[in-house]
Amino acid sequence: MPIPAFNGKKIFLGFLLIGLAVLLFAPTSYSHAYIRSADALSDFYQHMKWAISLLRYGTGSIPAFVLAHSGWEWLLISLHYLFGVSFHFAGFIGALFFSTLTVFILFLWYWPVLLKTNQPVWKSAVIILGVSIAAPVSLLWPVDKLLYLGYIGINTYHSPTMLFLKPFAVLQFIYAYHCFVDAYPLKRWQIIAAAIISLLSTFVKPSLAICMLPALGIAAAYQLLQKRYVNVPALIFGIGLPTSLVLAWQFFVTYQAKEAGSIQFVPFGVMRAFSDYLGLKFLLSILFPLAVLLLYFKQALKDTRMILGWLIFLFGLMFTYFFAESSRFMEGNFSWSGEIALLLLFMVSTLFYLEVFPKSNFQKWTLSGLWSSHVLFGIVYYVNCVLDQPYY
Repeated sequence: MPIPAFNGKKIFLGFLLIGLAVLLFAPTSYSHAYIRSADALSDFYQHMKWAISLLRYGTGSIPAFVLAHSGWEWLLISLHYLFGVSFHFAGFIGALFFSTLTVFILFLWYWPVLLKTNQPVWKSAVIILGVSIAAPVSLLWPVDKLLYLGYIGINTYHSPTMLFLKPFAVLQFIYAYHCFVDAYPLKRWQIIAAAIISLLSTFVKPSLAICMLPALGIAAAYQLLQKRYVNVPALIFGIGLPTSLVLAWQFFVTYQAKEAGSIQFVPFGVMRAFSDYLGLKFLLSILFPLAVLLLYFKQALKDTRMILGWLIFLFGLMFTYFFAESSRFMEGNFSWSGEIALLLLFMVSTLFYLEVFPKSNFQKWTLSGLWSSHVLFGIVYYVNCVLDQPYY
């Protein structure tokens, strides 16, 4: 996995994207860290309360399920303790930093393809920022007044733990698919880096981990049966083992507590409680990735990233639509698995589309139109959030 040499265009685009990302995500970060925290319309508010309680009274003062993935709380405490900033400001800086970091990691991931296809700077910036704000094509908004609920989200702004997870999720996915690529075998230091990222990703929020482990298991088994390359040590020690250890600890901490309840198999129970029109909203959530798969099916079956992206997404769908926690049923915590999985699938599908040569103008304009539709509704959703409207 060689790192391409920096050149003038790359340096310029990198700094441009950092600046644009800061300008883009500062309003949503400020809104949730300050304005919405006053009336509890954001997850930022509750996480800030838990962080303050954790600092003042210790681990026994917060619920076990929070302690099990308390990375955001510890981040707020660290920023508050080290720099003397308020918890509001710590939340604002944390959200803005990790949103910008996700954009920068996406830029580094996309750069070789952007360079190969000779994309101009402006178009490269539009592609990367577009992916970073894409949302479901919420055509039913005039009907039920919902931009988010009932759909599978792609990019949202009200959950600080999701913003924290995103950059680690992208890096973990990149390392995962490189375990199946023999051209650039992962070196020892890269396996160690993958292990650290896997630990952090799972601790911050286990939503991706519970999808990635079974997906990687299926992919590895298939590759081995086909006598194809699999870097088994990297897969085990870089991703499988650290992820499994954190998940096991989180399960024990969360569900041994009295208030924990249990995991229930409730097909469509949570999503149906949020919204009607689930079938149509599902299709509107995945229009672009689904179109890419259908129009380039044969090529997609040969692309490791697309295979992993779809496998992870299928497990994300399973958790989103079929499982719930009995004690926190209406919180819909398993829906985060579908959201982070769809974000990765959208990223992978965009990258794949940039690499393949359109067979016809129909394919080109169809896929460009669908991608743009996701971005257009992402802008609508972004503006809605900036204007302090309810996130749903």
